[in-house]
Amino acid sequence: MENLDKFCDFLLKNKEKGYNKIINDIIPIIKFIFDTMTDEVILKITAKNYNYLIQITNDEDKCSILLPILISLAETENLSCQLTAIEIYNSIAKNIGPIIIESYIIPFIKSFAENQKEIIRRKIVNNLINICKNITDDCFNYKILPIFEKLCEDKHLIQCNFK
Repeated sequence: MENLDKFCDFLLKNKEKGYNKIINDIIPIIKFIFDTMTDEVILKITAKNYNYLIQITNDEDKCSILLPILISLAETENLSCQLTAIEIYNSIAKNIGPIIIESYIIPFIKSFAENQKEIIRRKIVNNLINICKNITDDCFNYKILPIFEKLCEDKHLIQCNFK
């Protein structure tokens, strides 16, 4: 899985047929790993590959195939999977548009920010940079800023000065 990007680049030389091979054969493997593995090292490598797949897929496939995989990873009860999902949300934000971020990612950011586990809330604070760079001003002001403000009131997190 370390060289999946090179393998996919090779497949993409065959244009549509190679792209379909990625969609039909490679992405299900990524989904299987995310659905069944909890080892942090495996999750990190798979996250790297997922980020690459986000870069090379069209918006329709991002929304209908890849983002549901990430949502499923985020919804698991496993802490390592949840933390990996938060990192992925941040890293893919630079490769998806503001509409997709607002529709698919912001609801999970809000949910994670209200999570009972401090480590999850802290991870949110530390992993919003790319999301904030790639959303509209209105989305930031009306959706992200209230999340930050609420997190700044959290006595368990390090004091922040967003207010």
